[in-house]
Amino acid sequence: MKKTMMKAGLLAGLLAGGMTAATAQAPDAEMLAFTCLGCHGPGGQSVGPATPTIAGMPRGAFILAMEGYRDGDLPGTVMDRHGGGYTPEEIRKMADFFAEQPYRPAKQDYDAALAARGAEVHEAHCAGCHENNGAAFEDDLPRIAGQWIPYLEYTMIDYFRYGRPIPRGKGGRLRDFAEERNREQMAEDIRALAHFYGSQQDPALYK
Repeated sequence: MKKTMMKAGLLAGLLAGGMTAATAQAPDAEMLAFTCLGCHGPGGQSVGPATPTIAGMPRGAFILAMEGYRDGDLPGTVMDRHGGGYTPEEIRKMADFFAEQPYRPAKQDYDAALAARGAEVHEAHCAGCHENNGAAFEDDLPRIAGQWIPYLEYTMIDYFRYGRPIPRGKGGRLRDFAEERNREQMAEDIRALAHFYGSQQDPALYK
């Protein structure tokens, strides 16, 4: 009887120890990314016009954004709360995960006349950083081509009208662009740019 009880106790201890070890393991990148998919869509591919696609987002850009939300440098309605919930290592894991996901442009309607005007504004003011019609990217500069038009318009308004912090090292061109325009001209050019970037739907641009 005593031997049986000792064996049972030992088995229970081993099981408990195994469960503790399993639960103590750090979550992997895919598990961490699950928290993002409810808003940003399967694999980070957005299906809602006010939320950006983060699939294919450059690793550095993802980390800068999450650090900005975590530290209070970037405003947000939801992301400022999410950002503070991750360790630096977890943020790096998520950055690696989303950087590996394929980017697909949003299929959406756009105004051809506005897109043509936006192409002119892009070439004059934006192409120096956002190459290949906004489809190219640097490690700290995400793609803007192929994103949802409402998201692009809201975000540019945040930058130019409401003082959203400008990404590191990118402030000069954006400030020059804003200072050359009155409020009405700014609204027109922002809308045109949003339609231009939203019109870039050829998958070949993103290979």
